[in-house]
Amino acid sequence: MKLSDYDYPLPEERIARYPLPRRDAARLLVYRSGDISHHRFDALADLLPPDTTLVINTTRVVPARLYFRKLSGALIEVLCLEPAREGFPIEQALQEKGESVWECKVRNLRRWKGPLVQEAEGIRITAELTARKGAHALVRFRWSPPSAAFAEILEKLGRIPLPPYLERDDEPIDRKRYQTVFARWEGAVAAPTAGLHFTPELMSAVRRRFPVVEVLLHVGAGTFQPIQTSDPRRHQMHDEPISVTRATLQQLARAAHITAVGTTAARTLESLYWHAAAARYGDADVAGLDVPQFPYLSSWPRLPDFSEMMDWLYSQMTVAGIDRISGKTRLFIMPPYVFRAVDGLITNFHLPRSTLLLLVDAFVKGQWRPIYQEALDKGYRFLSYGDASLLLP
Repeated sequence: MKLSDYDYPLPEERIARYPLPRRDAARLLVYRSGDISHHRFDALADLLPPDTTLVINTTRVVPARLYFRKLSGALIEVLCLEPAREGFPIEQALQEKGESVWECKVRNLRRWKGPLVQEAEGIRITAELTARKGAHALVRFRWSPPSAAFAEILEKLGRIPLPPYLERDDEPIDRKRYQTVFARWEGAVAAPTAGLHFTPELMSAVRRRFPVVEVLLHVGAGTFQPIQTSDPRRHQMHDEPISVTRATLQQLARAAHITAVGTTAARTLESLYWHAAAARYGDADVAGLDVPQFPYLSSWPRLPDFSEMMDWLYSQMTVAGIDRISGKTRLFIMPPYVFRAVDGLITNFHLPRSTLLLLVDAFVKGQWRPIYQEALDKGYRFLSYGDASLLLP
């Protein structure tokens, strides 16, 4: 396998810098058993397989980018990635009051000397560099009024962390449009972009005809991390937090056909399968989800189907009195990966040489190039604010 096998020319004018006026007016390329057809996203309910269960990721993007200007005029950009405390849930860290320590990505880090201060809207926040952690930094934030939760501070002073390939600062429109209509749980620094095409009306139409199951994966900035090795298998995959309820597992166990809305929902479902496999064969604790990069290289004696695995995991959680499992996944899906949970995938068109493109290629069994060439030939818009595809191999 070579990374160069996943390169393609992406003209600048095909990158969607802004969203369309209406979410569900995006184009939808449907790949079904080798055939390609073209539609609008608002026709989705008529295009899904009749027995499908739709799985959505309900993460909510946090305005996690803060700007601090020094007296010299230099601008320091601080992007909050995750709590510095290992295993501390993002949701709890966002509710901390008065003080919180985060692992951050910092632009102009070499110019950071001493505490940085920002004041606006009756809030004063101070950022102190406490340590380096590889390419990132640990930053202690303190603010007043101390009765405010960190989430409130970010909501007022933070900026939406748009993907770097959009090459623009966030604008007021992004507060609403770089967020799905079903976003509920704060913790992501990037949107599950396949979900950006849904409107409340379209979600209602889908729910009338299909079961909809909610999972949670907080998308991290690592999703934009380029593969820097010629052999993709040597790439170090980022980890992302997952949280799923016992009731969700029961719904998934009953699903005949699963269509994932986005690569994040797909990775969540596949990660649940490998977590169940590890727990079933004694290599993991049921409650402690921690999926490695290549779990599918393990040599377990027998691998049941997805429904059986979810039913087993549900029963184990019931016996243990556990209502929710949380943890992290570093699952890296690439050819010749065999999907265990997902039968259909709704996803946007991704960057060349990206981990997401490798996932798509694994899903369509090596047919990514003709699909992408068709999208380019037909004028589709690419990346986060671009058009979408419904893949049904």
